Amino acid sequence: MNAGRQDPKAQLELALKVAREVEALGGKALIVGGYPRDELLRRAGRDVTSKDVDLEVYGLNVNELAALLASFGEVDQTGSAFSVFRVGGLEVAVPRRDAKVSTGHRGFDVTGDPNLSFKDASSRRDLTINAIALDPITGEILDEWGGREDLERGLLRAVNLKAFSEDPLRVLRLAMFAGRFGFRLDAATAGSARGVNLTELPGARIGAEWRKLLLESPRPSDGLHAMQSLSVLRQIHPELAALAGVRQDAKWHPEGDVWVHTTLAVDAAADIVRREHLEGDAALVIMAGTLCHDLGKPLTTRMVDGRLRSYGHERAGVSPTERFLSKLEWGAELTRFIVPLVRSHLFPTTVREPSAKAIRRLAVRLQPASIRDLLLVAEADVRGRGDPDVGFPTHDLLSNFAAQLGVVEQPLKPVLLGRHLIEMGFQPGPFFGEVLKQVQEEFLDGKVTSINEAKERAGELMRELSAMQQMT
Repeated sequence: MNAGRQDPKAQLELALKVAREVEALGGKALIVGGYPRDELLRRAGRDVTSKDVDLEVYGLNVNELAALLASFGEVDQTGSAFSVFRVGGLEVAVPRRDAKVSTGHRGFDVTGDPNLSFKDASSRRDLTINAIALDPITGEILDEWGGREDLERGLLRAVNLKAFSEDPLRVLRLAMFAGRFGFRLDAATAGSARGVNLTELPGARIGAEWRKLLLESPRPSDGLHAMQSLSVLRQIHPELAALAGVRQDAKWHPEGDVWVHTTLAVDAAADIVRREHLEGDAALVIMAGTLCHDLGKPLTTRMVDGRLRSYGHERAGVSPTERFLSKLEWGAELTRFIVPLVRSHLFPTTVREPSAKAIRRLAVRLQPASIRDLLLVAEADVRGRGDPDVGFPTHDLLSNFAAQLGVVEQPLKPVLLGRHLIEMGFQPGPFFGEVLKQVQEEFLDGKVTSINEAKERAGELMRELSAMQQMT
């Protein structure tokens, strides 16, 4: 959600008040963007949540509009060239014209024009379903481009093919909407999209569309298949494009190649995230971990003794995962969560009798992610084999054992700290870090089981290291 935006209900109430004031001055205010589309879907029985309400004001110049909005609170004008205002969490703008002046997503000259007709103003929208308006006073739906009919047909169609192909971000949005709504692509629109150069898209915009696809889609695979069809993967995500056609052993993967498995697994992850009531970055970690979990298979899949094998694919998947995530610009912290899940995703399904030592060390390897996160990704991986109800026998064993050890959510805390060594009479020095690390390793292995044993062992190590130093 945009910074400063409020609850859509409060925005809607404010939009109605502003619209009445605009009407009193001889203008017209219409709700545009995603809200009218979502409202029509809700009327048709779809469970759709709107995040924001955007108001477009016709017939008032910028100064008149600014003065009117000032009566509703502090006004923030965010775009002097095309006159976008924010007041009370509501975004208000005048209709805009744009002209392509250079390459890329930002290569447009955009100016506000309050005298535009709604038809002309809505012609700049990407898809017909996003070019619908709602009159907040009368409830009337305005639709100049057949968006309402396309909603009923479940069709994603460009308002203007030439304008659509001028903005590469619209291609990503097309795939994202395919995932969010499960709509099919209009053939002409898809054909136009395939010819668009996507390589100049800013990483932050790519990441924003991926975030929406993974977090807001009942079936993200619809968006993934759209990306594949529209050449998005080939152009900017070769790590994912490489999955198609990589065969798997039919005994373990009857569903098909690695791409088919990945799309099924991501759909399973979306279901798991909803079941676990995960939101935001917590959900994104599970979704992205599942999406990337087999990126190492194109690098490792070989025929061995007549069987397809992908030995070491979990480790080989780390580098392509890092490359993929770097293009999304989600930040280093999210990458630190996701990569360990890829590297260790086989552990829950391959371990038979996990030891306390193995589980404690697993928790350390996963951090800052957790064993709980790993189990959710592993569940999605297993369900991605074609049977949505299948489980794996070691899930409960591993989960319960990790819970007994207290490492489901995070690793064991250090058993010994520097202050303990000082309390024991040792002076801070170069040996402190080495000793603390060795004691913690032995704690993880179960050789040290209490604070007293840890202190005793630390004392032994400190004396040994001191003696060795004196001998040199």
